[in-house]
This record gives sequence, C-alpha cells and structure tokens, in this order.
Amino acid sequence: MFEQKFDREGQIDDLNNAITAYEAYLKSTPSPIVDKTSCHRELARLYERRFDWGNQIRDLDSAITNYEASRVIRPFLPWLNWFNWLGWHDRGNKIGDHIGAIENEGAGVLSSADSLKLASLYERRFAWEDRISDLDNAIKNLKAGIKGLSIHDAQMSNSLSKLARLQEQQFDWDGRLRHIHDAIAMHEIPLKLLSHDDPNKSYHLLEVERLHKRKVDWGNYIVDAITKKKASLELLSNFESERPDYVRELAPLHQQRFDWGDNEWAYDIFHLDNAITSQNASLKFLSNSDPEKPTYLFELARLYKRRFHLKSHLIDIGGAIKSQKAAVDLLPGFNQEPNHFLDLARLYMQRFERAGLFHDLSYAVSNQEKALKILQDEDPRKVDLL
Repeated sequence: MFEQKFDREGQIDDLNNAITAYEAYLKSTPSPIVDKTSCHRELARLYERRFDWGNQIRDLDSAITNYEASRVIRPFLPWLNWFNWLGWHDRGNKIGDHIGAIENEGAGVLSSADSLKLASLYERRFAWEDRISDLDNAIKNLKAGIKGLSIHDAQMSNSLSKLARLQEQQFDWDGRLRHIHDAIAMHEIPLKLLSHDDPNKSYHLLEVERLHKRKVDWGNYIVDAITKKKASLELLSNFESERPDYVRELAPLHQQRFDWGDNEWAYDIFHLDNAITSQNASLKFLSNSDPEKPTYLFELARLYKRRFHLKSHLIDIGGAIKSQKAAVDLLPGFNQEPNHFLDLARLYMQRFERAGLFHDLSYAVSNQEKALKILQDEDPRKVDLL
C-alpha cells in the first residue's frame, strides 16, 4: 500500500513507511523461515529503490544485508544427491556444467535470480566505495547466479560478459594474470555454445583477442621487470640497506610470471618455485613485530598450496601449514578471522587424507573449533561446522 502510493505520488515518506512496516514485521513474533526470507527480499528491494532515489550509501548497505539474510538454509536431503548422480538435474543444459566448479560458501543459498541481483548490488557498492571485498562478492554471487542459467537463457551471453568484465577489474586492482585467464575463459563459453550466426559471437571473439593482447603486453612487462630487478640485486651486497626491498619485490613478479602461462607447463612451475624462494628470502628481513609479516606469511602459504595442487608433494602442504599457522600466531586476537582457522583445518585434513597421521585430524578439529568460537551465529558456515 505505501509503495503503491509512492509510485503514484513520488513522496519519499511513503517509501520510508513501507520500509518501516517491513522492519517492524521482522522484529515482531518470530515467523517461519519462508516468511522471513520473503520479507528480507522485499526489504532489500525497497532499500535499493530508496538508494536510487537519494543515493545514500547506507540504503545500499541495507539492501545487501537483507539479500544476504534471505539465504535459505539448505536442508540435508541425502536422496537429492542420488538424483544428481543419476543425471536427474538435466546435465549439460546449465551454464554450471560448462563454467567449472565453484566453491560452496556455506549452507545459505539463493535462487539464480537473487544471486544475480545481489551481485549487481555488490557491484554498485564497489563503484561507490572501491572496496575489493565488494568486487570479490559481486563475482562470487554472479558465478552462483550464472551456474543456474540454462545455456539457452537470453541472459547467458550478457551475464558471462559481465563476469569477464568484473574479473578484468580484479586484474586492474592487483595485477594478477589469473584474472585475465578467468575472463578469457568466460568469453570462450558462449563461443562454444552460441550458434555460428549469433550476433553476440563476434563480440565474444573480439574480447578474447583483446584480453589475450593484454596478457601478452603485461607478461612482456613482467619479464623485463624481473630481468632488471635481478641485475640490480647482483650489484648490491648483502649489507646494503636497499637489498631487502629488491628481494621483497621479486616474489610478486615471479608469481605474475607464473600466472602468465598455462600452470601445467614445467617452465612456469619454475617461476612458481622462484616465487616461493623469493618469498622465503623476504621473510628473513622482517621481524616478528613487523605488521607486514603476517601478510607475507599468508601469501607464502597460498603459494605452497598452489604448488601442491600442481605437484602433489606433501612437503608443500607442510610448508603451507607452517606459514599459515605462523601468520595466525602473529596476529592479535581481534584480527584473527574464521577463515584463518578454516584454511588451517582444510590443510591438516588434506595432509591427513594423504599421509594418515591422526594428529593432523586432531589439529583439523581443533582449528574448526577455533573458527566456531568467532563465527557469528547468523553465519551460514556455522551450520556446516556444528
């Protein structure tokens, strides 16, 4: 009623009253989860309308918060998995069958349409506040939404183009070429699926060519930078004050050189090895009181994990565990996040599955318990861990 009046007369007070009514309903006697889900979704829509009217960022924040709160808790239905294994889910006709696996972010799920909507809200907030976490969340939700689209859906081509554009923005933010690889892969999906005479096909082909050129240009720059940095290091003695800075700058350059090519190439693995060596060398110049040290250790853990996925050597899981644990131990308690402990738990479980050491299983459980203590009650990951 209030919203209809706002549509007719354009008075913001009516939209405010509609929002107030929904907020009051949420605070009233607890209702079934379906009702609350619907209410949160309506509130999110109203807050977005008010943001469009007044450009107040707090309304965009509230729209996102309510869409996140509308996630339905997925029930545990073992028989559903059997239907999936038997091909009941119409295998091959969803974009998710072509886009690859996407990590499940807890037990809360949204419909494809709601995920696409939430992605657009995060993208809008990123445009306003330039926070990389919003860009990451936009991509995560856009992927989830796209996975539910049919290959014949009219949104398919545009949604994949949008995802590729956001991934290219990630590259603009941190310079990691894997984002360009991801963007190229998104444009290659419609190239495989669209008919030969589809007008969108030429656009995707041009985008693939453009992104490949960006990859080559950036790669040439990285190769030149590594060469110059190594030449500078050779001119410095171990005692010169500038040397630590040069050593620390080499590690990310080697990472980007590794990202330039296909990760399966032995030559590229050589660059990942160099990145790990450089990152370890960088740590020698950082004291435990240096606030940057945890960041370097987390990055080293990430590099060890990447090499483990490529080489499957247990020594890399050990390096990842050692680095991740050292980083967490250096952080003040208030800076420790659930993901720090959940990542550690996954690493211990991976080593347990490979080596069968029961103390790793114990460490995995211990770190999950630490994550549980700092997870908010409404966080859907808490349901998975309990």
